Amino acid sequence: MADVITALKELSTAPSEDAPFNKWLEFKEIVAFLKTNARQNEFVVYATIQHAFMHAIAVPMSLVNPPNVEDLMLWNCTATSSWGVCTTFSEPRSISISPPLDHTGSKTLDQGEQLVFSRRFEGRVGRKNYYEVLQKFVHLFDLHFLDERNAYCRIDKHGDIEEVIRIVMFPSQGGSYGGTVVTFNRKLLDEYLALTNSAIVRTFDFTRYRPSQFGGWSAPHLANYATDGDLSYRSHLEPGHASYLRGFQVVRPMITKAALIRRHDPTHDEDERQYASFIAQDWKNNVVREISCAPGATANYFTKSDLPFELSPAFFQIGGAFEI
Repeated sequence: MADVITALKELSTAPSEDAPFNKWLEFKEIVAFLKTNARQNEFVVYATIQHAFMHAIAVPMSLVNPPNVEDLMLWNCTATSSWGVCTTFSEPRSISISPPLDHTGSKTLDQGEQLVFSRRFEGRVGRKNYYEVLQKFVHLFDLHFLDERNAYCRIDKHGDIEEVIRIVMFPSQGGSYGGTVVTFNRKLLDEYLALTNSAIVRTFDFTRYRPSQFGGWSAPHLANYATDGDLSYRSHLEPGHASYLRGFQVVRPMITKAALIRRHDPTHDEDERQYASFIAQDWKNNVVREISCAPGATANYFTKSDLPFELSPAFFQIGGAFEI
């Protein structure tokens, strides 16, 4: 499949010809995209571009086993939600902090954790809108925002900069709508979900029409409801005119907490580790053989060993080339 950003952008572009446009209204490729992306390494957590909206929220795993479909279909929240001050002027008066996912329309999502925050500041030079990521997630994996990449990054095992969270912005051009797509590295997202005993509920709303020809929906109309595995949605199609697909997708981590413990335990399964082997000429013992790099399989002049061979630390031959 193409790059997830490119694929999503193409899916959100209305065809100009009538026949492709009518097929586009059927949404068949959107369902396939959601299913495929749920298994990809680059996972769309947030998207707001023409004809497409997606917003993923972490919720306690216990709340989606099984999910309350009727409750989750009532979702009504965006990434613009943030912390605020809540006051009550009736007696007794009170004041408190209101969390980002307060009154989402869904009791399940009300107990969730927002991962991406859309913010706006008029004091910024240039683009006023920008995006932040849940600080707990960023600190946990030692991620840092780099302006030149517009991404949260870290140093990988090769010493290179790795873009873990990408923020891709599309400028509006002419009469076209711009937008933003935020993707997370799926491996790290899974690790976070396993650590917090959570799953993802990804809400989505795809509304398709020709902006210059859309004046509203036929009234009244009935929506069709469907559940396809972890996808639940309602849809409506008016041939030649417009359609919508609105619902949610449950995405569970592909790693267990037990596997995570093993991954972070440096002493676990040491005997199952695999080490590289090479051909070496041991001049001290006058022998050529294949030798494993495993710590217990080699020795040197300064180590007393019962091994039938020892590697000279001064001079030996590897694979036909001499190295010191």
